Amino acid sequence: MDYDSFTLTSITAFRKNTSSYDSDVDYTSLDILTETGNTDIETFTQEFRLTSTGDNEFDWMVGGFYFSEEVGTGDVLYYGEGTRPFFNILGLQPLLETAEDLYAQPRNSFFAADNFLATDFLQENDAFSLFATFDYDLTEKLTATLGISYTDDEKDVSVAQVHNETLAAIDFDTDPTVFGVPLAFIPDLQPFVPTLKGVQFLPPQLIFPNEVEAGNTSDSKTTWNLRLAYEVNRNFNVFASAATGFKASSWNLSRDTRPFPSDQQALETASLTRANQSYGTRYAGPEESTVYELGVKARFKRGAFNVTLFDQTIEGFQSSIFVGTGFVLANAGEQSTKGIEFDSTYNLTDELVFSFGGTILDPVYDSFVGANGVDGPVDLSGTQPAGIHERSFVAGLTYNFELGNGMYGFVRSDYLFESEARLVENVPAELTREVGTLNASAGLTMDNGLSFKVWVRNLNNDEYFLSAFPPPIQAGSYNAYPNQPRTFGATVSYEF
Repeated sequence: MDYDSFTLTSITAFRKNTSSYDSDVDYTSLDILTETGNTDIETFTQEFRLTSTGDNEFDWMVGGFYFSEEVGTGDVLYYGEGTRPFFNILGLQPLLETAEDLYAQPRNSFFAADNFLATDFLQENDAFSLFATFDYDLTEKLTATLGISYTDDEKDVSVAQVHNETLAAIDFDTDPTVFGVPLAFIPDLQPFVPTLKGVQFLPPQLIFPNEVEAGNTSDSKTTWNLRLAYEVNRNFNVFASAATGFKASSWNLSRDTRPFPSDQQALETASLTRANQSYGTRYAGPEESTVYELGVKARFKRGAFNVTLFDQTIEGFQSSIFVGTGFVLANAGEQSTKGIEFDSTYNLTDELVFSFGGTILDPVYDSFVGANGVDGPVDLSGTQPAGIHERSFVAGLTYNFELGNGMYGFVRSDYLFESEARLVENVPAELTREVGTLNASAGLTMDNGLSFKVWVRNLNNDEYFLSAFPPPIQAGSYNAYPNQPRTFGATVSYEF
């Protein structure tokens, strides 16, 4: 809605997403572990903005944003017909049968095909923010911009679980007896307790909220940005900026959510702990960022060039690592990145356009104690974060042409390069990714809105891994996701 000196904008949105899956999560040809899961997400957002209009020395924009979302997600992990035979092949059959006899369990009940683990999560998230931006022309060529935002975010999370796997429910540490007899006096079993504990990879989950864990986080923060832009002439514009950012707590909605170590004593006092209770994180707390930028924007008759130097620091960086059965969330003390990014275009002729852009980074964990590594918690302080390429460049060449009768066409090719980078922190450093991918496309557009395009992605069939993780019950093994091979396709679209 337009008024005399401002415009009112209202944006309302509702989105519902439902998904499900059924997958073989042992990643072998054997029927060992199968997982089914589903996720239902309902999201409602409402935004209002008031924006000044006209060519003013002072321009402004104020607004508010409301966000409400409910996420219901869960999965069921089933042991298959091949689960017990798999452990038998590993030489554990005599040990498992001895343990079954001593604990009065039927033979072959450990890792039986009817064992399962069903976990359900519910997260309700309500958040709002109030924001404002002000632009003031200090001179004809110098403009100052000030932005400020207040954000309030609240999440309520609950977890429920049904678990009937008998071996995982035996606690060899806190109840080291069989029918009241200490394990030390049972020579058939006692030496093998570490082995049995090693295959208890799915212990019962401590559900929450409970007397100790409220299952709630409430975060709020005021952030700001300040920018100065100076128009040197009609071709050059330079700018400098400083800004802060904020990300609310992120909850672990996976099977590997665990109570914080700081809650251990209270949970034990309240007699809430489960068999083989372990500790880790329920969520990653808020992260706060600060970034400084210095840049140039240039425009010429036959091209354009933009370059920005930046220095970003994130306090409490939220790390999320997949460990085969779920995710581990943790906060790094500090993660920082210095770098330069640029993009450019140049018209070699009226029809032929060359583009080139890239990013050069120097990322580092300034402090990250207790990170999830290959062999457990590690100190990553002073190391380079995994998954971040120090150098990435993309170059493209586009030829535009006109066929007449309202028909226009193009032929394009681009090449993407990303320097070698470690995949993730919890796999060996030898598992890396380096990208050198060539793509190509061609298309026609008509005045009536009809467009045709043919394309090929990864024309040179570049091969690399996207990510990797340690699979369950296969110590020393690692699985990786490959990139898509050479792919051809065609697209038809119509604009009206």
